[in-house]
Amino acid sequence: MKVTKHFSRFENGFAIVFDNGWLVDAAFGTENYCQNGRTYNISSPPDMLESEDCETCITDDEGKDRTYEIGHCLGLRVDGNKNDPISVLPYLHFNDWLRIVDYVKKIPPRK
Repeated sequence: MKVTKHFSRFENGFAIVFDNGWLVDAAFGTENYCQNGRTYNISSPPDMLESEDCETCITDDEGKDRTYEIGHCLGLRVDGNKNDPISVLPYLHFNDWLRIVDYVKKIPPRK
């Protein structure tokens, strides 16, 4: 499913879509590569969910995973390789997540 609105949420995080159509998410619940990855049962999530880090994926305006290339471009640790259909940036600190947001929002839209 391709997200089309600027903001979306899910039970373990959220996603933003920029005007250029690219998406950056932040997942910080159980079963994600983050501080909360194993802290609670997925069937009974806490009322309040917060974390010092997150797992992030990046997709382009056509819904193609671009996490591997953007992560390497910014010198970040990527879980996956260029041949994987989906890669993630694990245990990503907030400041690095903001670097990704800044980078992705500046990508020109396709003509």
